[in-house]
Amino acid sequence: MPLSFSGSCLGLIGRSTQSQCATRKALQDSHRRPLARVKALPGVVDATESSAQPPYGGEDSEMEISGKPHQEQWHTQVQNVSEGYFRVLRIPFKMGRGFSEAEISDARKVAVVNETFVARYFRGEDAIGRRVKLAQFESRADPVREPWFEIVGVVADVTNQGPPVYGGGGLEAPVEPEVWVPYTVTGSGVQNLLCARSKRRWR
Repeated sequence: MPLSFSGSCLGLIGRSTQSQCATRKALQDSHRRPLARVKALPGVVDATESSAQPPYGGEDSEMEISGKPHQEQWHTQVQNVSEGYFRVLRIPFKMGRGFSEAEISDARKVAVVNETFVARYFRGEDAIGRRVKLAQFESRADPVREPWFEIVGVVADVTNQGPPVYGGGGLEAPVEPEVWVPYTVTGSGVQNLLCARSKRRWR
C-alpha cells in the first residue's frame, strides 16, 4: 500500500491548535494566515492543513449511512482538512471530486471517502451523493448539529495506520475506512500544516 506522499517532498511545517472561535470568519482567518505564510516560504510549492500527520489516519468515529440499516457498530477514521489536501499529498481521485474553496469557506457538510470505506460499507453501490453521519462531531467542545455529510468524492487507498512504535498498526497493516471533511465545520481540535516543497535543499 503506497504512502500518500510517495514521490513528493512532504514537510510538516508546524502545528496550529484550534480554539473555539467566536465566528466562522475568525476560525478561517486563524488558519488562512499561517497557511499563507507557509506557502510563501522559499522552496514551498503548495501547502495544506490536516488534523492528522501522515502516515497516520484520523480519529475514530462511529458512523451511519443514510438508507443502510445495520445491527453492528460501524466505524471510520475522520480527518478535517483544507481544500488542497489531496493535491498536496498526491492522493488520486477514483470518483467524484475534492472540496472547493466555497465549500471550505461556507463549512458545508461534504465528505471524501477512501476506497476501503466504499468497499466495506457500500459493497459495489455508488457512494457519490450518499450521506454519512459522523458521531464524533456531536461530542466535540463545539458540537456540530446533525453531522450528516454528503459524499462528493472517492480517493485511492493510502497507508493510514502509521508505525506501531507511535501507536499505529504498522505501515503494512490493512487500510482502515477513512472520511475527510472541511476543517471549518468545527472550531475544536488540532490542525497540522503540511507542505509540498521543491527537491532543492532549503537553506
